[in-house]
Amino acid sequence: MTVLELMERVGSTETKLCVSYIKDAVEEIGLLSDQGLKDNKISIVKDTYKYDLSSISGLSRLESVSILEKVDASSSQYRKIRRVGRDFDVVEDN
Repeated sequence: MTVLELMERVGSTETKLCVSYIKDAVEEIGLLSDQGLKDNKISIVKDTYKYDLSSISGLSRLESVSILEKVDASSSQYRKIRRVGRDFDVVEDN
């Protein structure tokens, strides 16, 4: 449902007010929800493509995967990587 559709249903012409109400509602739902997002870190091992995530308590789904990339000697940043949802074959060029 778009903001315009919601405004038509409630009979309002105040766009900013409706957007504000929507943002407040989403924040309230997040505060009342039992499911909070948690960050967990695990160490990666060279040539390992599968990791056992059962040791992370309360894990119900994986939102994103990031790696820590060193930009230079003094700084580093997290970079999102795309997830592979299936097994894949590695073909080596000879």
